[in-house]
Amino acid sequence: QVVNIGTVFRPEALSTILQISVVEHLTELNLCKIFVTKINAKSYHEAVKKLIDDQVKVGELNEDFEEKWSNREKDIGNIFSNGIAIPHAVDSSNKQRILVSVGIVNNKISFRNREVKLIFLIAIPNTLNDDLVNATSRVYDLIELISRNSVLYSNFLKYDNSKKLGQIAEGV
Repeated sequence: QVVNIGTVFRPEALSTILQISVVEHLTELNLCKIFVTKINAKSYHEAVKKLIDDQVKVGELNEDFEEKWSNREKDIGNIFSNGIAIPHAVDSSNKQRILVSVGIVNNKISFRNREVKLIFLIAIPNTLNDDLVNATSRVYDLIELISRNSVLYSNFLKYDNSKKLGQIAEGV
């Protein structure tokens, strides 16, 4: 990651770039996989189902993930500020990585009286080693950071799959 020298004198900017770089490094180590897609859906549940179906099709998730998510969602619906939803469940695929499938919602959908623009679907392996516990924590920290930082949020809405995650730090 190239860092402008002026960034060093703005501690919040430097820490933001470092957090993004850590998650990007986790993807390089295959401890985390991130997929980003633009989606249209009539509802929040339809959008999440599409994200799950896409990951089932490419072999990243098992068919039972949708049921696990649906059962979990009945109890808790995780929505941060800025229209960020974080549906998540335990993944039984036996893949040793944290899966993050991000849906950038092109149209207007609401869930629990809030507009949803970004959906971070997270699949967490059913067994976690120390590296995966750390990766999970770093992913959640990054999502929380995106929810609080308007530049990161805006950049994520324009995400380009041909570039690395660090693209969201532009202009921080």
